[in-house]
Amino acid sequence: FKNQNLIKNDEFTYIYNHSVYKYDVDEVKIKKKIDRSKKLNDLVPKVESHTKNFFSYKYVEGKLLNEQIDISTFNKFLQFCKSELFIPKKLAEDDLNNFHNSCKTFYKEKTHNRLKKFWDETNIKDEEYTINGVSCKSINETLQAINWESLYDGMPYNFHGDLQPENIINQNGDFILIDWRETFGESDEIGDIYYDLAKLDHALLLSGKIVRKGLFEYTKDNNQINISFKVDNGLLDYREMLYDFIIENEYDLNKIKILSSLIYLNIAPLYEGNYSYLLYFLGQLKLNQLLYTS
Repeated sequence: FKNQNLIKNDEFTYIYNHSVYKYDVDEVKIKKKIDRSKKLNDLVPKVESHTKNFFSYKYVEGKLLNEQIDISTFNKFLQFCKSELFIPKKLAEDDLNNFHNSCKTFYKEKTHNRLKKFWDETNIKDEEYTINGVSCKSINETLQAINWESLYDGMPYNFHGDLQPENIINQNGDFILIDWRETFGESDEIGDIYYDLAKLDHALLLSGKIVRKGLFEYTKDNNQINISFKVDNGLLDYREMLYDFIIENEYDLNKIKILSSLIYLNIAPLYEGNYSYLLYFLGQLKLNQLLYTS
């Protein structure tokens, strides 16, 4: 069987006989993903069978959102999000406090843990670098400049957790979501709208399709870093539409951009080689541009 997940080495996807089989080395994660699918209901495919490390669902016909660039389709998707997905939940005070703690765990604590993993496993030190000609402060210094309390003040809703174009299937204007996340922080019930918006934003700039084709570069000469990657102009048009949507619906665009930059840093240690370094230094560059330039 050919693994359809070409990057991660602990998760595998197999497509066979009109079914999709998802494998994860973590049995707990598999169970939680199955439980999450029930909470997402018709937004995701129905899980038909499972074992400790696998679950499966029927193959969903359609086009991934990044396969056929069409502005009207993306607009329909954003309206789908507004009406079907981005529905805030009203929480009692104790539940709201728990949600804010989940945001703290998911945004700040996870970021520090992931960065420690990256530094431990690579020869990269946390220091000032010049990235693509921009003098950038160290990661720890930039993290101290973030208004974390603003990030903790999220908007609770029934989250997807990895809302990016390759996880969105278009069926002639109807949308099915795949590869949902199992938890948000400690919660398998409630997530933050801002995180899904940030996931969408980060993937519209650096797409998985481009990465798998190897259309990116990373070089390091002492503290001089150069990174580059091919961009899809159609996805950049989507990104501009997303920003318009964010502003029209009175979400905080700057918060989403901060979270998007943190996402690059968070996922860097999940991969290997130059792609990992590209993600790390892209995150450092983006944070510096957001926090220290007007």
